[in-house]
Amino acid sequence: MRLLWSWVWSAHWVCVFLKNFCLRNIFNPRGFTPNLVAGAIAPVIPLCWFWGWRQSRWRRRALFGIALFLSLVVALTQSRGAIIGLGVSFAFGALWLKPRVGWIVVVLLIGAAALFGVAETNRLVDSSLLDNSTVTAAGRFELWQRALYIAQDFPFTGIGLGTFSQVVPVMYPLFINSPDAPLPHAHNMYLQMAVDYGVGGFVAFIGIVATMFALCIAVLRRTRGTPNELLAA
Repeated sequence: MRLLWSWVWSAHWVCVFLKNFCLRNIFNPRGFTPNLVAGAIAPVIPLCWFWGWRQSRWRRRALFGIALFLSLVVALTQSRGAIIGLGVSFAFGALWLKPRVGWIVVVLLIGAAALFGVAETNRLVDSSLLDNSTVTAAGRFELWQRALYIAQDFPFTGIGLGTFSQVVPVMYPLFINSPDAPLPHAHNMYLQMAVDYGVGGFVAFIGIVATMFALCIAVLRRTRGTPNELLAA
């Protein structure tokens, strides 16, 4: 009976979570954040490309079609981070497939980084006249500074998930960012971990990232010369 009650109680909270998630993210009348959509879709694209490379003709066409469709979605979101991540993943995939073209990949990456730097500088200069200052460099630096203050004041517990937008205006007023601009997070994943979970959560997140990096290196070494090497790359 207790086990049945625990299952019912767990299912209840799962339904509550799904309802809130759908209302806030899917059926939200204010729309959704393009960066979140791009961040969720972008990791699937290289997997489709590299996995389809070794498949039969029909599977390859299906996977390439999915990758092209998802690439179009990412392009429409105009998420700079997702586009840069895709470029880096494809560059490393090409380097893994053809090591001799490594210098070409390096040159292309440097050129793309230079073009992005020029475009981003012009965008930040133009956006400095907008009311939404979170897109400017000064606005981002102010948010990061507030995140560091929060990590210093709440090192053990953090402030909790989803409370950044409520805590910052009350305890850490902003001067550069517009008070009407939405502030869902600190615009930095590592600082956000320290804000939400405290220093302990931040250290744990670093450990997870380091572990995943080590596992990726191990997988790359094991799959070298096998049909799955592109998928691993």
